[in-house]
Amino acid sequence: MSSVNKTIRQIFANNNISQKVLTATIFLFFSGILIFLDVGGAFMYGIPNELILPVYIIQLALVPVYLKRYKIGYIIGIGIAIFVALTYRDATTIARTIPIVQYFLTFFSLLAYREIKEVKAVEKRFRD
Repeated sequence: MSSVNKTIRQIFANNNISQKVLTATIFLFFSGILIFLDVGGAFMYGIPNELILPVYIIQLALVPVYLKRYKIGYIIGIGIAIFVALTYRDATTIARTIPIVQYFLTFFSLLAYREIKEVKAVEKRFRD
């Protein structure tokens, strides 16, 4: 088991994936899957339910962007997570957990975004 852990850690180190980026990516993936699995989900404030399909497709499509550490992907992910957290409601058990997961996704995406911004600033300083 320790060789598997070493291999995984080496993959993360080689691809420059930190714990914050990995946590935000996991939250993004599972929130997209939860929205996909919730068949009775709905938005409040008269927002059409047809918007659910693009929301979870965008969230699942952002997973590789999070792992590649593109800053614009984090901004899009944070915006969609805030939108879903504030407007997604339903009476099912899964739908009650979706806004909570979105809050965590927003928090960890902000942490990862800040870390990426700092790392890129340090890299830019070393290049100059």
